Amino acid sequence: MSALAPEKPNEIVITRTVKAPIQRVWQMFTRPEHIQHWWGPNGFTNTIFEMDVRVGGLWRYIMHAPANTDGSPGTNYNNWIRYTTITEPTFMAYEHGGDDPDHAEFNATVTLQDLGDQTQVTLRIILESEAQRKAMAEFGAIEGGEQTLARLDAYLTPTGKPNELNITRTFDALAHSMRQKR
Repeated sequence: MSALAPEKPNEIVITRTVKAPIQRVWQMFTRPEHIQHWWGPNGFTNTIFEMDVRVGGLWRYIMHAPANTDGSPGTNYNNWIRYTTITEPTFMAYEHGGDDPDHAEFNATVTLQDLGDQTQVTLRIILESEAQRKAMAEFGAIEGGEQTLARLDAYLTPTGKPNELNITRTFDALAHSMRQKR
């Protein structure tokens, strides 16, 4: 994973190769039962109100920041995404806003490149100006984007079952058998 040098001074570009085929990764971006578990920086959780992944469709959600060090609740961030382009399973573009439902704060794209049993994910945030990019970077958008894609990668477990916990116990059966014979 790495934050790539932006192609333009008003962009933030983050890429990561994740351990899953492209169709599975597409599902992670388009199904609320998956995206709620990994979307956002470390420690963040999501409440999803609607997710209609189609051109013109809306995804409305709140990102809940983790609790503060003093134990007080973290900040809640209202978010909405309006999809502008969908090309399954390789590309989506969207407008992203917050509290103002009529004004997008930035545009973004997600590009998925098929690498067989892996997929390269590229998140591109397109801002209005270089100054807005600088402000977003200072707010932690680059680190947050890197953490988000790392959480996606962690969610995509090799078993394909992100909520499965495997416990293995090893014991010496021969020693047990010999004790039984005494």
